[in-house]
Amino acid sequence: MRFLLVYVLVCFTLLGCGSSEESAKPTMSTMTESVYASVSITPVDFYEAYAAIPGILDRIYVQEGDTVAADEVIAEIKAESVQIGKRDAALNLQLAEED
Repeated sequence: MRFLLVYVLVCFTLLGCGSSEESAKPTMSTMTESVYASVSITPVDFYEAYAAIPGILDRIYVQEGDTVAADEVIAEIKAESVQIGKRDAALNLQLAEED
């Protein structure tokens, strides 16, 4: 009886150790690969000018291709928010002086 029990346990152990690994096989096929990127292409001598204050471009004094000197005004910006800020500061100063 003991021999039969050992025999059954050995059989189950050997049968339970079967290979159940998944495998992949290579195949030959055509492949398409796409690469996407967002870029900006600019000329070598391209220059971007930025204003010190936000506003609406009101007037431009130069044309494309004109030569400009240092400290030359090239455009005017209509900055109403700056004017409002100056007015508010003046009113606050007046109120502070009255108190």
